[in-house]
Amino acid sequence: FAAPGGYTMSKQSAGRGGRRGRGLVVFAASGSAPPPAPGGQELSEAGGASAGKEETSKVGEGTPEGNSGGSGPGSWFKAYSDKSQDMAAQIKSLGLAGVTAYGVFNTLYYVTAFSLAWSYRSVPPGIGFAGAMKAAAEVLALVWAGSQVTKLMRAGMSLAVAPYMDKFMTWLSRKTGYSQQAAFVMITAGCLVSSLAFFGVLIAAKASAAA
Repeated sequence: FAAPGGYTMSKQSAGRGGRRGRGLVVFAASGSAPPPAPGGQELSEAGGASAGKEETSKVGEGTPEGNSGGSGPGSWFKAYSDKSQDMAAQIKSLGLAGVTAYGVFNTLYYVTAFSLAWSYRSVPPGIGFAGAMKAAAEVLALVWAGSQVTKLMRAGMSLAVAPYMDKFMTWLSRKTGYSQQAAFVMITAGCLVSSLAFFGVLIAAKASAAA
């Protein structure tokens, strides 16, 4: 029989024993698609909107705006720490020459920074050597805090100087007859002993001046 909208409806039977085929209604389109189900357009639009929201949320998760903590002091310190670890790995990959160069620049930094900070540190009269040592420890704590800020600069200088340090260690081991490991120990011990002696002279001088 004919249905409104130019569609033809017919009943088909599935034959003997075909219960599911009985009463089946088939729409035969006469040149146009069957009418949409009620609310179908709204459902498709809602589905498209929800899919768009999901895609937007996925894209936002991969961007700095979608991640919490993408900016601020925490992210800056993390980036600084990652960069420091990367440069430290590069220094270690250069062997004894890289580590020795970094140790030399550390010594130069501590000697220079402590000398400047200690020159501005005032101590009360009659403080004695023990009191001056306590004041020097406070100054060294500030110098150490400053070393964390200048770590990348010293690491970069060490990477640049490492090839020349390797040549120097090779020359030193050839002149002394010792290995490069022994040259590393000699340079490291020389930096440590000379810096401690220099610190001791500065501390004793200020303690005696305040006596």
